[in-house]
Amino acid sequence: MKGLLSGKKFMLLKRVSILRGGARKALQGLLSFNRRIYKAHLLKESFGQLWSYRYKGAAVRFWDNWKEQLKWQRLEPYKKFTAMIDRHMDGILGYCDKKVSLGYIEGTNLKARNIIRRAYGYKDKSYMKLKLLKGCYSIGVFRPYPFPLHHNP
Repeated sequence: MKGLLSGKKFMLLKRVSILRGGARKALQGLLSFNRRIYKAHLLKESFGQLWSYRYKGAAVRFWDNWKEQLKWQRLEPYKKFTAMIDRHMDGILGYCDKKVSLGYIEGTNLKARNIIRRAYGYKDKSYMKLKLLKGCYSIGVFRPYPFPLHHNP
């Protein structure tokens, strides 16, 4: 089994829609060889549907059904994965309301961390919050208020 799986790890991790030609045929052969790998791959592929929901209730229902499918599979890494997703479910459900790319979130977090790092000595939390909003406002898409933070008459 170990020899059969060697060199095929990235094929298992990629989405089937991305694979082409020989890689797709090799993946089909690998999935037909072992039933547990096939089940794990189907669960991985179906999990991607979570990001398409617009309503939080539908996303929660999908997640509960997905965990129910996992109940009898004896896939220990997936149990750890479900515990991690349960811990982060608030953020995932927030994605239902506003679909923002992770690159934008990471850029905003980096900008905020840099502002906070330079903020040693600020005695007023509201001033630091204002500095954070002003710094993140320059990114482009971040608009927490419908008006600019400063007014130049």
